[in-house]
Amino acid sequence: DASGLEALSELVSNFQAAHTHVALCEVRANVLSKIVRSGIADKVGRENIHDSLSDWIVASTPKNTPII
Repeated sequence: DASGLEALSELVSNFQAAHTHVALCEVRANVLSKIVRSGIADKVGRENIHDSLSDWIVASTPKNTPII
């Protein structure tokens, strides 16, 4: 839905303007393809799109830090 993508894009812009890190997790494949086509994936940074919350935690945790 175009209005949903527009709202997401604006939300990402607002968070980034506030110097807040944005990451997307567990995005369904059909939605992710729309996010990619709309350019939102590039705005977020593809390295900030993760298959699961646990993948994001691992990616966001500094190396050599134990995860409990």
